[in-house]
Amino acid sequence: TYIHTYIHTYTHTYLLHTYIRTYTHTYILSLFYSVFPRRVGIVIDGTREAYAAFVWAMSDFRTDNGATLLVPGSHRWDEKRVPTADEIKAAEMPAGSVLFWAGGLLHGAGANRSQDWRYGVILTYSLGWVRQEENQYLAVPAARLAQLSPEVRRLAGFDMYRALGFFDPSVSSAG
Repeated sequence: TYIHTYIHTYTHTYLLHTYIRTYTHTYILSLFYSVFPRRVGIVIDGTREAYAAFVWAMSDFRTDNGATLLVPGSHRWDEKRVPTADEIKAAEMPAGSVLFWAGGLLHGAGANRSQDWRYGVILTYSLGWVRQEENQYLAVPAARLAQLSPEVRRLAGFDMYRALGFFDPSVSSAG
C-alpha cells in the first residue's frame, strides 16, 4: 500500500494516528483559517514527516461544498509563513476518491456554500514511535481489543516499537 511504502522510508512500522468522520453542510464555514492557521505536522530533522494523512471522499468533494483545501509545498515552509489566496487549492474529487498528503502540509475544510452535505473519512498514520493523537489505549475496551486481529492491534499501538511501549503486568501502581 502507499502508506506502507511512504512510512517505511523512515521507519519499520507505523500506527493509526487518528481517524475522523467529516461532514460539512451550509452552516459550516471554512476551517482552513480558523482551525489550521499553522502547520500541524511533526517534521523530523527538517525533512521527514512523522505522519501522513488520507481522506476518502464518501460524496463528491467540490469547491462549493467545502472540498478539502491544501497548500502544496507548505510542509517545507517556515512555520510563520502564511499562504496567499492563489496558493490555496481545493481538492475536488468524485466520491470514492482518496487524497493523500504529508502531515505538515497546511490543510483544512473549505466553506460549504451549497445545499449539499459533503462526507469524508480521514485516516492518519504516524511513525511507530510517535505518540498517537487519538488515545487508542483509552478508547478501545479490553473486551473489544481481545477480538481484534494482531495487525489491527499493532496499527492501534498495542505493540512495542523496539524498546518503546514496554509493559510489565507484574508492576502495578494500584496498591
